[in-house]
Amino acid sequence: MKYDIIKEHLEKGGILAYPTETVWGFGADIRFSKSLERIFEIKGREAVKAMSVLVKDNYQAKRLAVVTPKTEKFLEMFWPGPVTFVLKAKESVPPVITGDTGFVGLRCSSHAFVRGLFKTFDGVITTTSANRSGEPPALRREDLSWLSENGFGEVLCVDWTEPLAVSPGSTVVKIDEAGKLECLRQGDLDFSLLSDFNSRLAAV
Repeated sequence: MKYDIIKEHLEKGGILAYPTETVWGFGADIRFSKSLERIFEIKGREAVKAMSVLVKDNYQAKRLAVVTPKTEKFLEMFWPGPVTFVLKAKESVPPVITGDTGFVGLRCSSHAFVRGLFKTFDGVITTTSANRSGEPPALRREDLSWLSENGFGEVLCVDWTEPLAVSPGSTVVKIDEAGKLECLRQGDLDFSLLSDFNSRLAAV
């Protein structure tokens, strides 16, 4: 599947199912509120919950969140990779993304498809696991057959046949305005690595 076709689909408000280095995700350009609401409907998930987004690089992250010099060191060290940083959101971030928490989860994926997409697409998309709420995440394109079977054929599924390894997803780490780290979910990246890095920064 060509990236320009995917780019056009996203820029028209379409929803994408795509692979990352952890699990398959649902993506939509965050400028389209109806598309974001549709993802919640497809997943059968409460719209009051926050939804993380995928960014191309640190520059995009700074457009969405408050990135302190200390926080930027974490981004430089662990991105791209399987870690989502939850940071103080800027006012431009839609409430449907933050879940009215004032924070936004940011992820920069190292997956070959995602890196290729961002060479063509210059926006920001959601990154929430491509599965019904409460069900196992998708690790193969075949795991998404339920979409067409349940009337969600408008979701464009990326033609990527390589299966993913079993994964708990990205590690989710909140960094508050004081620079304190909190592990919200232990995923592929061991939180102790971030904690040790934080200790080294404090010792400098």
